[in-house]
Amino acid sequence: MPTCGECIYAEDPSPTLIRCRLKGIFRYLDDPACMEFKPAEKRKDSSQDIDAGTSGGERAISDDLLIRKAKPEDVDVILQITAEAFKDYTVYHLLEKRHGVKFGGRSWSEWKKRELKNFCESSLDRVYVAELNGRVVGYMTYTLDRERRIGEVCNNAVSPRYQRRGIATSLLRRVLETFRQEGMKFAYVKTLEHDMPARRLYEKIGFKELCRSIHYSMRL
Repeated sequence: MPTCGECIYAEDPSPTLIRCRLKGIFRYLDDPACMEFKPAEKRKDSSQDIDAGTSGGERAISDDLLIRKAKPEDVDVILQITAEAFKDYTVYHLLEKRHGVKFGGRSWSEWKKRELKNFCESSLDRVYVAELNGRVVGYMTYTLDRERRIGEVCNNAVSPRYQRRGIATSLLRRVLETFRQEGMKFAYVKTLEHDMPARRLYEKIGFKELCRSIHYSMRL
């Protein structure tokens, strides 16, 4: 498989994983987050990238993928993606699965969607969405602790139909860029131990494990 000439193949089972000679970090060859690392025949000149900066936070990662700030009309799609993508990866579902009950008469997805809806209602300016060919297919939320100068990556998901295309990577890079623009000095994120897709994403970007916590439950 050809590369653009700036990268070399890493010693990794995946033949599409490459290491950037310039930045010393690993990327997937088909990762749309960084156009200079595309195969030579598909490489796009960086001058063609669209970056609207602070004007709506929009950025065209590729001809088809746009990372932008969420709008009120995106919320319903965000909630739908949440219900599709979070099964087995949220404590709401694990509790329901273990105890076989709908807590408060609501399913795990209803609780999780309510959590996201509340966040969007209070902090929509801290939600990015990924728009592919005009369709919202993923999102990422975040918070800023200005006193400690820590940015936290919060709920995020990509519709299962559009996973493994580098969309989550593009969202995460945009959020981390926002952290830097907002004066944050550290980035923090947490996930469940068995959520391997999330762990691979965070570790690929450069996050290092800090500690592990354990969740318990019991009937009374």
